[in-house]
Amino acid sequence: AVKDIPGLEETVKRLTLERDQAVRAQVNSGDHALRAQNLADTLAKREKLITNLRQKTLEEQMRATDLEDELERLREQVDQGSIDDLKEKLREKTSQCDRYRTQLKASEQQFKLS
Repeated sequence: AVKDIPGLEETVKRLTLERDQAVRAQVNSGDHALRAQNLADTLAKREKLITNLRQKTLEEQMRATDLEDELERLREQVDQGSIDDLKEKLREKTSQCDRYRTQLKASEQQFKLS
């Protein structure tokens, strides 16, 4: 029975070593699983952020398009306003020319009569 004690001690050492390795492997496995879960959570948050940023970009592009359309409409209004102002000035000048022409004809008639 005394001869079996060194073999038994060796077996206990080997089993203890294997048990310690198994515990370390289980702890490492848990650490890896936790890290994988953390990375998955981080990835999900980033994907959500990217989706939100894409949505905001789309909204801003639509807003920019609306503003460009509004600018074009306002420019057309300003141009039309300028055209209308020029037409009014032309009417005034035409009326003034007509009055001068009438005055000129009246003056010529008076000159012929004198």
